[in-house]
Amino acid sequence: MNNRLTQNLSEIKPSKQLSIVAALILIYIVLFEFVFIPVRFIPKPSILFESFMSLWDSYNLAALLFSTTSIIYISLLLGSMLVTFSAKYLLKIIYEYPGILNLSTPFKYFTVFFFAIIFNLWFSDSFIAEFIFAILFVFAFIISSLITESKKEKEEYVLAARSLGLNKDEIYSKIIWKELQPKIFGGLLKLHVSLWMIVLIYEFVGQTEGVGALYFSAYQYNDIGAIIALGILISLLILIGNMLIKYLNNKIFFWE
Repeated sequence: MNNRLTQNLSEIKPSKQLSIVAALILIYIVLFEFVFIPVRFIPKPSILFESFMSLWDSYNLAALLFSTTSIIYISLLLGSMLVTFSAKYLLKIIYEYPGILNLSTPFKYFTVFFFAIIFNLWFSDSFIAEFIFAILFVFAFIISSLITESKKEKEEYVLAARSLGLNKDEIYSKIIWKELQPKIFGGLLKLHVSLWMIVLIYEFVGQTEGVGALYFSAYQYNDIGAIIALGILISLLILIGNMLIKYLNNKIFFWE
């Protein structure tokens, strides 16, 4: 039932998603600005606006936001391209040398939070290290999806390709990879949301130049207004990013 509900929510048109968000914001403004008595943990919209302007002016929010979004979307693009260009070799390993995959088993039990701390200790306050960390996460996420989806390949496609005289490498790159692409890149929406969370955690832990470090400062000063204002802003950015990714998926992988 939960899967069906998630699927139904994902099928809502972008315009309706924006309408829902706008309606929730309007309800929040009406209730907490004019009706309810202000409480500490749910500040008035006017206070949130003041907090946002303070973040923009005093903490250089634009530059920090540019740094974080650059890492997220460039790593998302490069990680996807890296898998695409190496897909033939990755599929060869998955199908012909599955034992190699077992080497990564021990690392599955470590949390991303652990790796974020390790990277920050190894490469303190390094933009390049954060960028590499994000690319590795994207690559690992897509590889995991590739391993899962490769077990669901349609054998009739492979048999038909063999009857036409295609060799193994051609079957991997032209048949199996083409079949799996819509499923693999259909998971980019989930990856996109996870990547925002991972990068913010990395910046929060290491206090590097980014929105995550700004979250740390707001938390340190117990500024609930700034934390909620940042949360709303990032939620809107994730929503817009999801809309763009879904649009590109429908245009590029239309044969699903």
